[in-house]
Amino acid sequence: MDNDDKFLILASDGVWEFLSNDEVIDIIVPFWHRNDLKGACNQIVKEAVAAWEREEESIDDITCIIVFFKRSKELITESIDKFQEHFQDTEQLQNKD
Repeated sequence: MDNDDKFLILASDGVWEFLSNDEVIDIIVPFWHRNDLKGACNQIVKEAVAAWEREEESIDDITCIIVFFKRSKELITESIDKFQEHFQDTEQLQNKD
């Protein structure tokens, strides 16, 4: 893993049997942009079920866990917000004296 990674996918062979890495990534990216983890997982499961139904008479177990990593911009914004809150609190304390 490196700083450019945007998400991590943990999935059972029920997902990977008929969906390629690239297909799964293409499915997840729009959900990553919307920060919609539940939607991403639901869509992967839906696509995996559809693929199994096209290819086989039965469906294997399908499990999918996705972790979205915070974006650098989000970390910077969060840090700035915390700094501003701290600064405002400090300023308020100084004004009380």
